[in-house]
Amino acid sequence: VIGPRWRSIPWDKTHLWIVDERCVPESHDKSNWKMIRGVLTDHLPMKSRQLHPMPVMLPDAATAYEEELTRVFESTTAAHASDDHASLLSETPTPRLDFVLLGMGDDAHTASLFPKSPALDEKVKLIAANDGPLVVPPPRLTMTYPLLNAARYLAVLCVGAKKLPTLTRVSEQLKSGPDIQNMPITGIAPTDGELAWFLDPAAAGE
Repeated sequence: VIGPRWRSIPWDKTHLWIVDERCVPESHDKSNWKMIRGVLTDHLPMKSRQLHPMPVMLPDAATAYEEELTRVFESTTAAHASDDHASLLSETPTPRLDFVLLGMGDDAHTASLFPKSPALDEKVKLIAANDGPLVVPPPRLTMTYPLLNAARYLAVLCVGAKKLPTLTRVSEQLKSGPDIQNMPITGIAPTDGELAWFLDPAAAGE
């Protein structure tokens, strides 16, 4: 009997990062990592060194997480690269995540990139703290466009009829180009990867 597809994923070789997190302890009910742990990682054969929650309670959590991501990426890539390809590591400074799963809020935010928030303008840092009038409290830590758009495969998952009006607005906007400040999801545009949208019938207007 063939089991669920997740059983075929090479979990022993997989690192799990988190796209964004609320600045609350991991035990808090609003912690994304608490949810991920309960529904996923507690049931997978993964070692603690493969799991990477955001250290949101540190004074400079964004820098700490970016340094961890860069370190793991470089060491993992170097371990699998031949001598001929080792020199290429320095030419690809932005880590390329293999798969990124995103959602979209009713305000067209994605990750913790909210409309008219400071992190939208980040062009260099891979991880940024984000807060502001349109950021749903508490303050957030989030992956930025440079990291997200460098991924090999990005998927946006939208379910429910409440998503239909926003999807309609986003679709209309993309005909003329992105509007990052007002609809951050339109800034998701892989530089050398794939983007797919997954909608249920309700979100797609049946």
